Amino acid sequence: MRGLSSIWSVGLWLVLACLAGLRGAFAAPPTEPVIVVPGIVGSQLCEGSATGPKLWGGGLLYLGRMAQLALPLSEGAATKTVVPCGLLDEFAVVGPFDVDVYSGLVDFLVKTGHVNGRTLFVFDYDWRQSNFETAKRLKARVAQIKAQTGAPKVRIVAHSMGGIVTRIYLKNEGGAAEVSNVVFHGTPHLGAAQVMRTADRGWGTLPNWFAGGEDVIRDTLFSWPAAYELIPLKTCCAVSTGPQRSTFLDMTRVSDWAKLKWLPARYRTPTGLAFIERMIRNSLAARAIMEQPLPPGPVYDLVASRMHVTSERTIFTPDFTGVARVVNVQGDEAVAFQSASNGMPMSAAVVQRSHPTIFDDQFAQYTMARSFDLDAPALFRRFGGAGARLLTFDPQSDPAEVCPTLSTEQLDPSREGGVQAVLTGEDQSKVCIWRFGMTISAHDPAAPSDGMRVDAKSALAGSEIEVKIDLGGYAADFMKPLRPTVRVIDDKGAVVAEHNPDFVSLSSPEMGFLCTYRFKFKLPETPGIYRLDTSHGGPADRSASAYLVVLKPPA
Repeated sequence: MRGLSSIWSVGLWLVLACLAGLRGAFAAPPTEPVIVVPGIVGSQLCEGSATGPKLWGGGLLYLGRMAQLALPLSEGAATKTVVPCGLLDEFAVVGPFDVDVYSGLVDFLVKTGHVNGRTLFVFDYDWRQSNFETAKRLKARVAQIKAQTGAPKVRIVAHSMGGIVTRIYLKNEGGAAEVSNVVFHGTPHLGAAQVMRTADRGWGTLPNWFAGGEDVIRDTLFSWPAAYELIPLKTCCAVSTGPQRSTFLDMTRVSDWAKLKWLPARYRTPTGLAFIERMIRNSLAARAIMEQPLPPGPVYDLVASRMHVTSERTIFTPDFTGVARVVNVQGDEAVAFQSASNGMPMSAAVVQRSHPTIFDDQFAQYTMARSFDLDAPALFRRFGGAGARLLTFDPQSDPAEVCPTLSTEQLDPSREGGVQAVLTGEDQSKVCIWRFGMTISAHDPAAPSDGMRVDAKSALAGSEIEVKIDLGGYAADFMKPLRPTVRVIDDKGAVVAEHNPDFVSLSSPEMGFLCTYRFKFKLPETPGIYRLDTSHGGPADRSASAYLVVLKPPA
């Protein structure tokens, strides 16, 4: 803990030993093609042709060509010919405009039996252009792949803005009839307000220097139609009206854009404002699609992270010349958890990794393997960190030997992680309990105020586990009368158990109020990954999730 400015959100991983049904090798190679749809700035761009001079690639030097990527603001103006020329897989910086590193994703798909050019394809594209244009190109690419492979349908792995492209394709271009499965990784279904923060601060001192400074980044970024289709225009921005006070700006109105002296001058001219007006129309059209239910037909999976500080709102100074402060929430550093989970936090696979490589997370890989019906024992050989072996548990083993170490590569020094206990039941059923935390602001009204902490000394008796949970809140008055709902959910989304824990006690640690509850539930009888979701009221609806990986079921 670090004083009054943070609280601990503590989650639970219950992980057991013998994963029934996992074989030592893949039973058969997959036959349905998978198409990887990367996010913004995730494709290399070349001038003239795919073999022409590279304008955007995988190193800092390409940032020096940032200004060359700017598009004209005048409608119908001539532009240089720029074509996508491969997937970016070498270099990454922070922001929704991440230079996304896809080599790990491609390697995983190859290891699960996919073959490049036969059952594995990459859809690279000019990520500056409107996602509506890109969706039409995706339609053509899918048709080409189906003709080449003879497959009746394809599967899509979409990352970041690639998920927006995919959803437009599914809805507007008839894609729902051509696709069997979609796995969305860090997709900003509800928008990505981090765009405005990137426009203000860039990517860091060295990348900004190579790019020519924040002004060049801002001027170039706002010339891309795709950027506007990422921004949640109704909620992304506000103007400061005093300490910790602000008033929303409505960025669907050109007049509010015109107020921003922070914008490069050319955007505040009649030509620039006319361009912004066209971009607003595109953005609202994209938002209308993203707010609709996912089209029926394909099977959908959402992968999201809530382990990193992520911008939700940019608050401008009263004179609109700069940014006064930023409101942060939980997310993957680029996309808020609420957005990546499409407003359905209980339906998302919650992972630890940040935005650029969210698909490299072990649980993200499990989600893809399950969605695509892959045999994937290799997924569990490094669960929780490099070097961990395939889990085979001896009830007498030491916890350090039994349980692989929780990976902390994405955690900062203010967080903790590690095995707390190994519980063995009378019938030799077994779980490992992890305890890990994350700091968030206790004084930011927009930040999540609650978390779930699970008592690591929970008692396991036979096939029944007793769990204590601490739910944090702003005030006891909000928390004490409430009875949270705890659901155990299988990997198909079915609720296999539901409980209303009993209130035990109220405490007031330095970080705020904690209500302790206790409940018992039976271990699932089938090995697999389950979600333990806890939802409760308070100043606003809150929820916390943990995962149960059943290692050894009750005898």
